[in-house]
Amino acid sequence: MTKRVAIIGAGMAGLAAARLLREAAAGCTIFDKSRGLGGRMATRRTGDFSFDHGAQYFSVRGTRFRALVDEWRSAGHAASWYDEEVIVGAPGMTAPARAMAAGLDTVMGLEVKSLSRNPQGWSIHAGEEAFEGFTAVIVATPAPQTTPLIKSGGLSFIELASARYAPCLALMLAFDGEVAFRAKACAGR
Repeated sequence: MTKRVAIIGAGMAGLAAARLLREAAAGCTIFDKSRGLGGRMATRRTGDFSFDHGAQYFSVRGTRFRALVDEWRSAGHAASWYDEEVIVGAPGMTAPARAMAAGLDTVMGLEVKSLSRNPQGWSIHAGEEAFEGFTAVIVATPAPQTTPLIKSGGLSFIELASARYAPCLALMLAFDGEVAFRAKACAGR
């Protein structure tokens, strides 16, 4: 039987899972409620301006991820911010996600509301639409979104209830002229 996996969430975790499945010759479809890829690595565009308003940067740990980031740098999808260990997407934070998603089957702008399972496999339900016949489902979303989804499929993971999130505020400003200041990453890295 051909393995066909549904992945809910087109952030870095969901895209990484899809790439590994592709390497293993398993088919997959990625579903995300947003219009764009990247999850918390978000870029918003308005007029001539673009704003990165999710993750400010990322750092590299592990040899496989370092090799991937080196590919992104070579292709212009990532760059160092203020030192070699602080990486940003280029020209925006969604660029690495778009590079990761190249060639993958994605369904964007569709919020998955529930899961169900029958003898033919898993089904993904989004309003009136249903996508059927998946061998497995990977949920790569924050715990508050994951909990009701897996519950709808008859599963539960007690640990999800204890996940806590700290708020992250973003202020997006546009200026008519150039503003001189030196940006620094947040303390704590």
